[in-house]
Amino acid sequence: MTKLREKFIFNSDYPIDKIVWLKEGQVQMQWGSTGDNPIEIAHDLGVQLYVNGVWTIDDWATTYTFNASRIDGQGYVYQSMLAANDQKVYLSGQHAQGDNKTFKYRLWGFLSEESTKGIPANKTAGWSGNRLVLSTDHDYPMLCKEGVVAPGTTITHALGDIPYVDVWGRSPYDNYGYRTISDDSFGQIYGSGELVQIDSQKIVFRNNTDQYNSYYYRIYMP
Repeated sequence: MTKLREKFIFNSDYPIDKIVWLKEGQVQMQWGSTGDNPIEIAHDLGVQLYVNGVWTIDDWATTYTFNASRIDGQGYVYQSMLAANDQKVYLSGQHAQGDNKTFKYRLWGFLSEESTKGIPANKTAGWSGNRLVLSTDHDYPMLCKEGVVAPGTTITHALGDIPYVDVWGRSPYDNYGYRTISDDSFGQIYGSGELVQIDSQKIVFRNNTDQYNSYYYRIYMP
């Protein structure tokens, strides 16, 4: 089956991602950590912001995805957190080799399609180091469906192939808001696990764990 993106370079039937918030910064790490409390960055959008990003401790020679971690033996090689609500963005990082290193981060944020209606978000093109906003030399992610759901919900996309999906979850145990989900499990361990299941027809948000009480998802054409 010919995929849609093989027939179209740009298709206006599918929205292009609208990045409404960009931020880049750095902080000195002590004892391999950015600190006991998350770094707080205020935003003025007034609605829920969904943020993604990357970070480094060696001036971008090595890049790490936020909310991902690596364990070696009994300890973490690195771990990080990135979340946002309708007022602030929260982030932190820890690395076993991070003593006195400069923790640098690059963040970008989306709004839900419903929230973009009537929100006077500032232009972000001038905030980026790359002034080329759209290039037809590269594919772009074709957004076909997005929304907020509760655990126990099944979303049918019927694309006939496994799509690329971004998922954010909101934890009931803090006020940081929604964070990207970058860890999951195959099967259940001690009665919990499997946060999200994705196949060629549907996405299932499982309700066998209390790790998150709400999800925001963005489904892109495969």
